[in-house]
Formats: sequence, C-alpha cells, structure tokens
Amino acid sequence: MSDDRTTAIRAAATGRTADADARVRKALSAITNAGSEVSFVAVATAADVSRQFLYSRPELRTEIERLRAQAVPRLPARRSLKYVPRREREQVARDLKPIYTATRGST
Repeated sequence: MSDDRTTAIRAAATGRTADADARVRKALSAITNAGSEVSFVAVATAADVSRQFLYSRPELRTEIERLRAQAVPRLPARRSLKYVPRREREQVARDLKPIYTATRGST
C-alpha cells in the first residue's frame, strides 16, 4: 500500500513539474514576442512559478540567461519635467539664464 501511495505522489509531483515547465516556456515565448525585457522575475510572475523553480532547473535557467544576453540594450526613458525635482529644475534655469540673455537680450 505504501509503495502505491509513493508512486502516486511521485507521479503527481512529476505532473506538476511538467505543467510548470510548460507554463514557463509559454511565458518565455510571450515575453520575447512582446519585446519585453526577459528576467527571472518577469518569467516567474508570468508563469506563476517561483524564482527558485527557475534557478533550480538548469535548462530553464540557461534559456533565460541566453535570452537576457541577446536582448537589445534600451535607452533609459526620458523623464518628464513634471517629475524632475524642483531644485534640479531651478539649477537648470540658473545655468541657462546667461545663455538665454546673451542670445535673446536681457529680460
């Protein structure tokens, strides 16, 4: 009886692992097709698995690292002036004032 239970538990665990593996591969495909950044966090979130699961599976870890390495570097997003700190805006205004007055005349 104990051997039957052990076999059933192992079969269930193998099935869950195979299901999680399929979800990870589907998530990797979706992330790369969308042009999004491939990361362990992004894949784990999309596939509903833990990051530990990804790190513990050598074939998945290698695939994620390969996709990360071939990603095209992106330029940082431009900040809107709305989000630039007030002191920084004031410093830029002070720096530009002499240039403005030299080219436009005094105000």
